[in-house]
Amino acid sequence: ANNITNSSNYSIYMTLSNRTNITFNFIQNATVGIYLLDTISSNISNNNITDIARDNGYAIFLTGSSGSSGSNNNFIWKNNLTNNLHSGILVQPSSSNNIMARIIANNNTYGVYILGVDSTNNSITDSLSYDNAYGFYFDRGSHSNITNNTATNNTLSGFYFTSSNGGNLSLNN
Repeated sequence: ANNITNSSNYSIYMTLSNRTNITFNFIQNATVGIYLLDTISSNISNNNITDIARDNGYAIFLTGSSGSSGSNNNFIWKNNLTNNLHSGILVQPSSSNNIMARIIANNNTYGVYILGVDSTNNSITDSLSYDNAYGFYFDRGSHSNITNNTATNNTLSGFYFTSSNGGNLSLNN
């Protein structure tokens, strides 16, 4: 286990990585907790990420560079994401087939935020998002599976969809 505190920018930054494990870290006070750029088939689990409030404030951020295939096929599970300025998890364009399970996101603007036309086939299961502005927010993502999640005490919306298509929303509270 690592304690990573007071990072000026990124606590953990991964680019062009494949099959990497990021587990059992305590991350506090940075611009981005865990940043994945063009990262494939990695395991991000059992991390506590809190107070990511400088500038952008993303606890876990998946994205792709221009012209790339993005951050894909990652397994993100059993992470506690608390008191982060923007998002517990942000999945940006070109990031697909990621599995997010047993996430606890609270006191963020967005608990889990899926953004972009090219973000497809992402799965969110057995997760809890509470005391955020938005629990689970989907903006132009497609074919995502959102199953058995709980959104409670979110000030604007528990589950919010805009210009999203082909998804499966079932057994959520």
